[in-house]
Amino acid sequence: MTIITSFTTLKFKGSDYEFSHLLPFGHTLSAAGKDGADIRVRVSYQSHVFSRRRETDEEFHLVDEAGKPRVFCPDRYSNSLRFPAFCQRMLSENMLTWESKDRNRVSNMAVMDGALKSGDHQIAVYYLFPSSVDGLDVEMVIKSGYSKLLNFEHIKRRYNVVQLVKKCHYSQAKVPQ
Repeated sequence: MTIITSFTTLKFKGSDYEFSHLLPFGHTLSAAGKDGADIRVRVSYQSHVFSRRRETDEEFHLVDEAGKPRVFCPDRYSNSLRFPAFCQRMLSENMLTWESKDRNRVSNMAVMDGALKSGDHQIAVYYLFPSSVDGLDVEMVIKSGYSKLLNFEHIKRRYNVVQLVKKCHYSQAKVPQ
């Protein structure tokens, strides 16, 4: 199920927010597969790209994919408007990415402005898994996006995103595992 089928619009503090920009889309990595075959990637989004964790006893506006209450976040929503163009660029330009541990789970992370200088950045948190859909090879799920203070001196191992897509495709396993 996609965000657009779950949330056509959301009313928050007198304003209507729509989610058509978060429709899944496909991206082809030409000749990136075995013997020069294309790798087809579908990009989709989870509700954390426009919502935040609920504080104790705080009113909630939606329930996430795991059934947990979430609070709509106008700042995250505003940032989510940039996700489709960013994800296209991340794949087309083979941007750098790295693994990051958050709440005892490992995810991939990338900075949306592409600059790997220490400081405050808008980030995208995502994972990859083999697609079971005919005509697609890899699913890229953008789990979340928010502002984060990063120190790149502590991020030693970086990967090109296409390297991770290929790893997922060839190993037929989730990345990161």
